[in-house]
Amino acid sequence: MSKMKAVILVAGRGSRLGEFTANKPKPMTILAGTPLIEWQLQALKQAGIEDIHLVAGYQAEAFNKYQLPTFVNDNWFSSNMVSSLLCADPLLSEHDTIVSYGDIAYHSSIIAKLKASPSGLSITNDKSWLDLWNLRFENPLDDAEEFKCINGHLQAIGKKATNLSEIEGQYMGLLKISAESWREIKTHLLSLPSKELQSKDMTSLLNDLITSGHNIATVDVNGGWVEVDLPSDIICYETQLKLQSDWAHDWRE
Repeated sequence: MSKMKAVILVAGRGSRLGEFTANKPKPMTILAGTPLIEWQLQALKQAGIEDIHLVAGYQAEAFNKYQLPTFVNDNWFSSNMVSSLLCADPLLSEHDTIVSYGDIAYHSSIIAKLKASPSGLSITNDKSWLDLWNLRFENPLDDAEEFKCINGHLQAIGKKATNLSEIEGQYMGLLKISAESWREIKTHLLSLPSKELQSKDMTSLLNDLITSGHNIATVDVNGGWVEVDLPSDIICYETQLKLQSDWAHDWRE
C-alpha cells in the first residue's frame, strides 16, 4: 500500500479578511509570523506525510515557491470547496488522502489521529469547540452549526443551530478519504446538475453522503487548532491564545 498523501485546498480568496487577502490568497495570511499554509505543511510533515499537493485558484502563482504538485481550480470565483476537491481527482482516485482546508492551522497530533482512523471517510471533531468559539464570538450561535454523531459516526452537520444542545462538536475542515470512498463520492458529485455542483459546499456534501447511507467516522480531538476567517480571528489568536509559530506549542496551556 502506498503512503498516505495530502491535499490542501487553497483556491479561495477569503474576501471577509479584507485587506489581508487583497493581494494574496487566504492561505498566505500571516498568523503569528507565519503564513497559514506553512503551519499546515509543517504539521502534515511532522505527522509523516511528505507527499503534499495543492488545489490553487486565486493568485495561484503565490504558491509556486513551495514547489508542490498543484491542481488549479480555474473557476474558483464561481464555485465552492467541493469543486476544488474534484480538481484533485487524479490524486484522490488512487491514494488514501488527508484533505485540509487552507484557512486553518493545527497541531500535528491531530493529523496523526486522523491518519489512524480505519474508516474510508473520516473527519475530525473538536469536542472542545466552544472554548474557541467563545473567544471568537460574543454569541457562538452566530456562527456555530449543527453537529450530531452517535458512537463515532456522523449523523447531521451544517444546519444553522438554534441552541447549544444541537452542537456535539465542530467540523474542522480536515478529512481522510480512501481511494475507494472517493470513487463513490465522485460518482455522486458527477450525478448532480452543474449549477448544484458549482454551489455545493463540504458540509452539504457530507449531509448528502449521510442520507445515501455512507458511513462517516468522527475522530475526536480537544482543541489544538484554529480557523482564520476574519481579521478579528488573527488578533484573538495572537493576543488571547498567545499563539506562536512553534509547531510543538500546546495551544491550551
